[in-house]
Amino acid sequence: MSSITYRTGVCGLDELIGEISPPYTILISGNPGTGKTTLASTICYTNAIQGKKCLYLTFYEDKEKLFRFMRKLGINLEEAEAKGMLKYLRLPVSLDVEGIVNAIGKLVVEEGFRVLVVDSITVILEAVKEDPGKRGWILNYFYQLPNLMNGLVVLIAELPLEKPMVEHDFLEFAVDAAFVLKNKVENGYLSRVIEIRKIRGKALPFAEVPFTISDEKGIKVYVPITPEKIPEHYGEEIVFPCNLLNEKIGHIHRDFLVNIFHPSTAIHGHDILLVVLALAAKYNLRVLVISYVVAPIHLVDSLARTLEDLGGIPRDVALKTINKYFTIVGINPFAYNIVELAMEELELIDKYKPDLVVFHGVHVSSSRYDPLKYVKELYNQVLYLKSRGILVVRIGSCVDEVYCRSQMSIGDLNLYVAQVTSNGRPELMVYSYRRFKEPRVFTYGELLSSCLRECIEFIKQKVLGGSLSQGAG
Repeated sequence: MSSITYRTGVCGLDELIGEISPPYTILISGNPGTGKTTLASTICYTNAIQGKKCLYLTFYEDKEKLFRFMRKLGINLEEAEAKGMLKYLRLPVSLDVEGIVNAIGKLVVEEGFRVLVVDSITVILEAVKEDPGKRGWILNYFYQLPNLMNGLVVLIAELPLEKPMVEHDFLEFAVDAAFVLKNKVENGYLSRVIEIRKIRGKALPFAEVPFTISDEKGIKVYVPITPEKIPEHYGEEIVFPCNLLNEKIGHIHRDFLVNIFHPSTAIHGHDILLVVLALAAKYNLRVLVISYVVAPIHLVDSLARTLEDLGGIPRDVALKTINKYFTIVGINPFAYNIVELAMEELELIDKYKPDLVVFHGVHVSSSRYDPLKYVKELYNQVLYLKSRGILVVRIGSCVDEVYCRSQMSIGDLNLYVAQVTSNGRPELMVYSYRRFKEPRVFTYGELLSSCLRECIEFIKQKVLGGSLSQGAG
């Protein structure tokens, strides 16, 4: 048995398939424009640059056009061809079936190709559709071909726009993995999914996974995170550097989900970020702030000015403090569908490895999705982060009560800020809802006058005279 293994070269898809041991056949089908050729080219290139010669056989793809398009996606087919690891062969459609088979067999055996892409098998099968005997012979030939090569065969099949199934169903039974690429439109945005019809030897928990095609990054498959169990143990206790919060809320844990919702006219969580900064300074936490409403440079500037104005912390020291504990990233959620957005966030978390994640301006990210669908994806993400012991703080305006309440339903601690009228005057009240505890109420003015100043004073005492202030001036 060969020790050589193969990969698709697609992030996420390799995770689904695992190591590919020859002989192996992959069927990629889909309607026109779904990314079949892009996926097949990626597989060809990935293995070619690892020393496994690839033959790309096509009947209609223009070489220069394909190479140019793939180069934009970060796939340099010219380089692989120049090194003798890739051969691109375009055969005339008019060539008879026996001639095609003979050409493939001769090249594979004589030139030692270990990867073969046929773009597309539909052309060959259409040529013999009136001859069942010859069609069966062709299918059997491609079924046996990976054994002859002791390698990987990738077959592309075209699906007519009106038909979701492969025309020649036997293909799906004969291959080791079968994928159907689809384009969908959701809320006016293009959404791509791979339907997983088959991966031999794998028990898969889902039938479809989303994917994207983007410049320089190529194809990327997003494997949904679906934890099966709720984490059983709370993380380390965290005590606020603020007497009011400790009195009204008590300690929290490192794996809590904390939701904080403001009225729609309020500033988006600026004060809460300073409380988070104080927590980070107290426990030496790495904090990732993902903002949907403010560019990182403006958020840093605003926090630094507040530390300077209210705490008397020199601006350069304030900036060093923020940059020591915070990594701030700005994301436009409308550039992604719901699963892509969740995966993009998790990639940032994997990259920066934070102890605490703040999602800033969540009303923007949630408002474009169905509440139930959004909460489902959010809950899976939260369970995953809990299993990693990551504290999650979500800050947003309560633009829609349905969205707020659906998200609060899965929180460990919810702080809901609402405007009420007292003695004819409007006043902001903070309603604290903590799992298994009675609700508590206090005024937003108390939060500003005592807690915020305590946190800023704590930060000041922590950094002034410490390493962050050395060399300032």
